Amino acid sequence: MDRFTLGTIILVVALVVGAVAVVNLGRPPDRFPAYRQEDTPEAAVHNLVVATVQEDRERLRELVTQETLEWWAEQEAIRPMPPLPELPLWGNWEDMRVRILRVEPVDPDKVQVTLAIDRFRSGGLFDSNVWTETVVLTVVREDGRWKVDLVPERVRWIP
Repeated sequence: MDRFTLGTIILVVALVVGAVAVVNLGRPPDRFPAYRQEDTPEAAVHNLVVATVQEDRERLRELVTQETLEWWAEQEAIRPMPPLPELPLWGNWEDMRVRILRVEPVDPDKVQVTLAIDRFRSGGLFDSNVWTETVVLTVVREDGRWKVDLVPERVRWIP
């Protein structure tokens, strides 16, 4: 076998291995994550995402602040609606990845958690196939536990 043929075979194998790696690394998780047990701001946000996607309304009520529950009650009095956070967690979990980018303490009982919600979709040859929305949530210590404040005026979207 001459050098040209050997080089071509090595190049083709490298391209196939690279393509397989790119496809597998760009995929979202295969299964939905479970609730986390620890009492941290990160766990509160993680559990909020899990409860929202699973539409577990009872768990949601435990994870949000009293002000959020009061705001939901006011909204339901105006027009019936399910108490689900207005986060873009629609669609299949298989098409989504949620990442906590940053946790910034404001004071001992309040932190800002920056969350990225990645959506995977089919795209063109030069498209990244990922669309990301970023939101900053306030997490406060209430009744001895970390809870997420979802009153709309305090949820900040980052373009």
